[in-house]
Amino acid sequence: RCSTRPDYIDDEILSILKNYGMKTIELGVQSMSDTVLSASSRGHTADATRIAADKIVSNGFDFVGQMMIGLPFSTVNDETDCAKAISDMGAVGARIYPTAVFASTGLEKLMLAGQYKPLTLSDAVKRAADAAEIFIERSVRLLRIGLCETDSLHESGGIIAGAFHPAIGEMCLSEIYLRRICKKLDSCGDISGMTALIYVPVGNISKAIGQNGSNRLFIEKKYRLKKVLFREDNALDDFEAKISII
Repeated sequence: RCSTRPDYIDDEILSILKNYGMKTIELGVQSMSDTVLSASSRGHTADATRIAADKIVSNGFDFVGQMMIGLPFSTVNDETDCAKAISDMGAVGARIYPTAVFASTGLEKLMLAGQYKPLTLSDAVKRAADAAEIFIERSVRLLRIGLCETDSLHESGGIIAGAFHPAIGEMCLSEIYLRRICKKLDSCGDISGMTALIYVPVGNISKAIGQNGSNRLFIEKKYRLKKVLFREDNALDDFEAKISII
């Protein structure tokens, strides 16, 4: 496995990688909007990504797309379009990285000049969930959401702004569970004063309940429920939920 930029892929490099037994190539796609790529000084266009992905897949490698949330001028539509494009280009896996602002970078200068506004953690979770749902629906494996916590993230000033939290991936998956549970509860009619039994896949109760029980509290309040109980059901697939009202 290796990670690289779209404009670093050509036939010669792929031939070398194949000879050395490389199986998976991850591309730092980041965005499929040329406006966003230019504003972020990526140095390549979306067409370069399409060409690189096509070469990777046609040469028999597994393609993984890495994308970012909250880049300069990026919109929710840009980000969901990027997730769709990564899926359509044949990706078997994806990583989603909400933008964090590091000290002494061009992005910090833009932020201090008022030309870039970092996403709040709450907005980043929702926008990452929007992209993640596309990958889930299209059977593209989610390998990671958010930066991995390491000491290097805090060196030389480190992260000074933006959406960074060591549990942001878990928070994003909890948001997806909340959306799907609420969609089912919305069809249950008036259930105020009753108890909701919510069944989720084995090993997913903590995601469904949310950080510090946030999903449970939200559901209780929104539907005026007496109690919300979570249970496991080994017949359910990831992100599925089953509701029983008693």
